[in-house]
Amino acid sequence: MSLVSAPTSTPAIGQQPLPIGLQLKSSLGKCYVIDEVLSKRPGARRIWCIYRTTHEGKQFILKDIIPGDFDYKGLLHVDIAALSSVAKKAIIRDALVGLADLHDKHIIYTDIKPTNIMMDSFEQNNGDLGWCNVQITDLEAAVILPPKAKGLTDRLSGNHFWRSPEAWARGIQNTPSDIYSFAIVAIFAWTGRMVFFSDEANRASPKEQAELILRRHLSFFASEMEDFEGFIAYHGGDDNPFVKRLKELLCTFSGPQFRDLICKMTCMDPSRRITAWEALQHPWFAED
Repeated sequence: MSLVSAPTSTPAIGQQPLPIGLQLKSSLGKCYVIDEVLSKRPGARRIWCIYRTTHEGKQFILKDIIPGDFDYKGLLHVDIAALSSVAKKAIIRDALVGLADLHDKHIIYTDIKPTNIMMDSFEQNNGDLGWCNVQITDLEAAVILPPKAKGLTDRLSGNHFWRSPEAWARGIQNTPSDIYSFAIVAIFAWTGRMVFFSDEANRASPKEQAELILRRHLSFFASEMEDFEGFIAYHGGDDNPFVKRLKELLCTFSGPQFRDLICKMTCMDPSRRITAWEALQHPWFAED
């Protein structure tokens, strides 16, 4: 990751978003042109922004580096067992709000995993450790798609232990793919379990690893045959080589409401998954 700086002649840096059309030069010599201000957040003595930019005809996302950005703790390194249910639910909710905001702007994150969900820690009045400023970080792999685009194709997006089934298939990937991956992260945040991880899969070759992990996809989330058939139709039917392999390979979570939420986010058929905003309206978030 390279650093990007604005020209020193730019007036009132940080007091207002950088102007559209401004050229930014990175430490690697690349020039990025600001096309749009995607978000702006007031802070102490300045405004923090995220921008859509262009470099050599390709679109990129740049963000202001907030002080302490690199001091945040990743969810993967948080002691989940030590967190209260209230704290865990707040972390899941706040991260999901960030994902919903990205999806509203037609941004597919493509790499949802615990290491990309960062937060600040603080000591509460009772001495317990609390968490705040939950953010989805590292937008390096994020992609902006036109509103009517079907999605990304022919790419193996994301980390293997958090990847959606359609990403394994190198099929059409859009915001529902992020939702699937986020559900796997939510399971980890709530229970401390990495449901697709195993020592065997971690040591396996790429081909063996795919089969080991996909068996877990099926055992956890393909319980409804109608849903599984929808997944097959989504990828063009039984003639698809990936579908054939998946058919040859042919869950339990704490609490019925949490299980219902996860099931609605992990339908094998991407068209049946709920959106990030719909997930935030789920009754589980209102439970004590």
